[in-house]
Amino acid sequence: MTSDDVFSFQESSLSPPVADFLEYLVIERNYSEKTVASYGLTLKRAVYELYKLYPEIRSWEDVTPVNIRKILRSLENLNDPSKRMSGRSKAHFLSVLRSFHKFLRSKGRVSNDFMLNIESPKYQPRLPEYLTEDQFNELIKLPPNPEPRDYRDNAIIELLFSSGLRVAEAVSLTLEDVDLEHGMLHVVGKGNKERYVPCGDYGVRALKRWYHVRDTYEPLCSNVFINRYGNPLTTRAVQIMIKKKGLENALPVQVHPHKLRHSFATEMLRGGADIKVIQELMGHASTNTTGVYLHLDIGDLKKVYDNNHPLALQSSENTGNNLNSEKDEIK
Repeated sequence: MTSDDVFSFQESSLSPPVADFLEYLVIERNYSEKTVASYGLTLKRAVYELYKLYPEIRSWEDVTPVNIRKILRSLENLNDPSKRMSGRSKAHFLSVLRSFHKFLRSKGRVSNDFMLNIESPKYQPRLPEYLTEDQFNELIKLPPNPEPRDYRDNAIIELLFSSGLRVAEAVSLTLEDVDLEHGMLHVVGKGNKERYVPCGDYGVRALKRWYHVRDTYEPLCSNVFINRYGNPLTTRAVQIMIKKKGLENALPVQVHPHKLRHSFATEMLRGGADIKVIQELMGHASTNTTGVYLHLDIGDLKKVYDNNHPLALQSSENTGNNLNSEKDEIK
């Protein structure tokens, strides 16, 4: 879309329902600012494509699956290859439209199903990157003479790794959400879904150290993590802090909060945790989302199996005995 386009999203009759949907995601579903912005851009593109291909359409009630399919073909056949949609982007585009259609149906704004029989393309999911144990240990090193912010930052990183929190969930934690005695956190995630997750001994220890100096920032709120002015820490501030720490420690990979969440899932799988348990701890709505963490190599999974499954242990012993017997017979 260029400045020469006469199209105006605000003036389009298709835009008010989009604005209502985005507001619904913020207020009722508690979606992050980044997610809502992504949904907004996707739907603005959909509205623009409808305007370009079907200027006569004035209502979402008039949109049909044929229209949506033509939009997809249009996006696939762009002259500039760099602007063409990848399989992953196409799947996201359709996912957003499905969520939007579901919202419209629930509010009685459409009776048709403009997403009927439209399947998402198959694509190779991007495997999540994670930190090794050594890289994580470098990240949580405290300086020789720690300041209050060092203890705060250390506690944030510990929680992201030990509890698998999203950064938005971490900065939203209040003092009432933390049970240090039992090492548990009350977390409000996407869609205002609540869950309880353990934070481990290291997480408890890091929180206690931060609590000991937290009042030096003269808190103006009950959020666990605050800035030097006493206000809640922002997700952006955490992202900048973690990236900076990665650079300061000369880590060979770029570090961001979600990479710590990936590392949590990876270590849980390596330890033999059931994927359903990891799904609950991470607040995923479906095991399909959690399934992307099954990127451990066969050697790792075999090791977990051999170390934890009683039949595997028996099998190893029997295999060893059988091999010895065979060697004796050969001799």
